Amino acid sequence: MALTAALQSEANAILASDEAANDKVGKLNRLWLQHGLAAYQTQVPEKFLVHPLNRGGAMLNGHDVLAKGERLITQGLRRDLMETSAVAFAMSSQASKRDEQLAANKDLQAQFPKLAPVRGNELFLTVGCSRTTAYLRALQFGAVEHAGSHMQPGHAVHDCIHSGWRWLILSDILEASFPALPLLYSSALNNNNAVHVASTEMECLATLSRFLRLGKTLAQAIEGCKEGEPNCKPYLDSIAYFAKTYTGGADMPLVDFLVSFSAFAGVYGGSLMLGSEFSRLIAFHDFKVQGTLCPLARVACVACQLSSSKQTDGIARLLVKADLQAVSAKRKVEVFGRLCVRAVLLLVRKQKLGRETTAWDSFETIRDRFAEEIMGRKPAQQSPALPAEPAASAPVNLLDASKASMILMQNKRLEISANYLNVEAHGNKIFKLAEVTDAGCQFEHKPLFKDSEIVLVSPSEDMHKWKKTKKTAQVTISRTQIALCEATVDQGDANESVTFLGPPLALCASRAMGKGKLRLVAYGLLGPLDAKATHKVSGYSLHPPKAISDLDKLQEDGKAMLVPFWYVKTTSDASQANMRVAQFSKAGLKIPCMINERALEVGEVLYVLAPSAESKGVKR
Repeated sequence: MALTAALQSEANAILASDEAANDKVGKLNRLWLQHGLAAYQTQVPEKFLVHPLNRGGAMLNGHDVLAKGERLITQGLRRDLMETSAVAFAMSSQASKRDEQLAANKDLQAQFPKLAPVRGNELFLTVGCSRTTAYLRALQFGAVEHAGSHMQPGHAVHDCIHSGWRWLILSDILEASFPALPLLYSSALNNNNAVHVASTEMECLATLSRFLRLGKTLAQAIEGCKEGEPNCKPYLDSIAYFAKTYTGGADMPLVDFLVSFSAFAGVYGGSLMLGSEFSRLIAFHDFKVQGTLCPLARVACVACQLSSSKQTDGIARLLVKADLQAVSAKRKVEVFGRLCVRAVLLLVRKQKLGRETTAWDSFETIRDRFAEEIMGRKPAQQSPALPAEPAASAPVNLLDASKASMILMQNKRLEISANYLNVEAHGNKIFKLAEVTDAGCQFEHKPLFKDSEIVLVSPSEDMHKWKKTKKTAQVTISRTQIALCEATVDQGDANESVTFLGPPLALCASRAMGKGKLRLVAYGLLGPLDAKATHKVSGYSLHPPKAISDLDKLQEDGKAMLVPFWYVKTTSDASQANMRVAQFSKAGLKIPCMINERALEVGEVLYVLAPSAESKGVKR
């Protein structure tokens, strides 16, 4: 049956819901069955291959297949339990797509010769019950040894191989219309098996990458991974931060490398977990190298950990925090860097183009020289972690990032136009971060009567000496204060339009005026920005001049200012208010003012609606 627009809309609503993954799968299954897009069939294992998106694209680990198969044989095979997660997609009806599906399985079998060979006549691709099916195929085609009794008629293993069991087969039309559907089924079904094998961090990385390539946002990809309830769910944000920061940008090419290598590393045994401690360490450790966050070094450490022969409860224990701290020492970074450069140049046969004059004849001599250079170095002090940030922010490509981008990523406190202090070098001078370029950070200090002082801090210098401050350079306030005075001094003369009353002082209209004909401009003293301030000018709080209670003493106080703006009475009665607060722009400043919002009569007292009444939504 065709997938109608109404059916597609209903399916999208289920997929977009907040329900648990198993609940979504249950509703979708009923929907597919109802409309003829799925059917229950009894099929034998030789008809199945593994879906290329199974476990996020990792497909299978051959050693996990053998380990699970052996446990199944020991515990006893139960067809009823297998059928709870036996779901597969029909292979694509498009020749090119089908060839890709076959090629992915051939590559998998080449990595793990203990898996059954691809014959080309298979019909379905598993997203559930995958390891069990692969093991039974391997038994059937002699890829693994078996005890003869298991293959005798009447034994559960023999019966499953030759008679099959019930499967839910989904139409290939569904995958064509919903490309992420195999990921949902795989994450839900593979964590609900009779013999459970935990989803590893590499499988979660692969799933994240696949979701992103299918057009999902990083936040949606993370939620999609969590739906499968992987064992690494409590620290999945660290894995997502690693993925979006260090694996090469939106396409995450280094994820493909790690997933493929994790399968290759399986020659040492089954799938290993990295564990929460190492995952957080490799995501946030500071390698102390200015100008780079060392993405390739981090990926190399993960690959090294995946190949570990040392493990505890399935968690790799090869690299620990002290190892990364030791490498973080400046001299050790240099030595390790030389090792990397020498090895790569020897591998690609381009030593003559390197900066060193020595030509190394083998990897062994490079290794021995590395050992000589590294010996005797003092261990580094403990390295602080990089500051964590929301995992769901957009992926970045550190492989092609500019030096300026790297500086900003390494120094999270740096913010263009923010103020900074470097007490050690510049005392209490306040600098503004003017710009960040590949050459470094440019800080600018502007005295009132002297030329600006520019300080360029190169990427190799210690940025931590520059501390972000909320203090405002007084000279900047002074300049803005002068600009405010010049901008308001000629903005309308209200002397003939208003009259002061009191005490207490108030204002009234001294003549009749139409709507919008009276404008009272604000002027006062500027200060550091206060969130509670009622009026602001260009990032500063605007405060009224010293209040005057007795007009007779105005002449005695030479510093007093009488600004009508500040003497308009406030009211919570919207019907009484005849003025409103507005803004006008001049000389780059946005300056508060008050304008009459209705016609005024002679002698009418001026009122403006109180801010508290405005916030409550009082209607005028």
